[in-house]
Amino acid sequence: MKNYIPVKLEDLDLNAWQAFGEDWVAIAAGGRKHANAMTASWGSIGVVWGKPAVTIYMRPQRYTRGFVEKKGRFSINFLPAGPESRKALRYIGEVSGRDEDKLANAGLTLAIVDKTPVLEQADLVLNCRVMYRSQIESNKFIDREFSKKLYPEKDYHYVYVGEIISAYRLVEAAPENTLEENS
Repeated sequence: MKNYIPVKLEDLDLNAWQAFGEDWVAIAAGGRKHANAMTASWGSIGVVWGKPAVTIYMRPQRYTRGFVEKKGRFSINFLPAGPESRKALRYIGEVSGRDEDKLANAGLTLAIVDKTPVLEQADLVLNCRVMYRSQIESNKFIDREFSKKLYPEKDYHYVYVGEIISAYRLVEAAPENTLEENS
C-alpha cells in the first residue's frame, strides 16, 4: 500500500507544457465501486476566478466523462516519465473502460484519496472539484479548417475547469502526516 503526503499548492513546481504536452497525464474519476481513468495530452494549470485550477478537455463519448459529471470531482495524475508510464498511458487512452478493466490491463491501480480516485503509480496527484463546464462549439472557431481537422466526427470536447482542492505526492514508506487510502 502506498501513502500520500499532502503538498502545499504554492510549493508545487509544475511544468504544464511538459506534463500535458509531452509526458501526458491521467484523469481519474468515479467512486469506490466504479471508477475509470483516461489519458490527457491537452490541458492547463493556473489561476481561474482567483482559485488554483486546471482546465481539461474530454470528448463526449469518453467513459470517464460520465464519472466527472456524476461526481463533480476528478484527479490529475502525473506518472513518472519513462517508457512504462508512456505504455500505460497510451493503453488507457486507446481502450474504453466500458469494455474491460483497462487499468488492470495497463498495470495501473486506483486508490481513493479525499473521496477521489487516484492512480497509485503517480508521482503527484491533484484532486479537483468541477467549477465550470461547457462544450466547444463549431461556430466559435475562427479558423474553420482547424476545426474540421480536429473534429471530423463533430465530437466537440467538453471543457472542464476544476479547482485544485488538494495535492499529494505518493511515497512507498509511511512517513508522518500521511493519508491512508481509506481517507
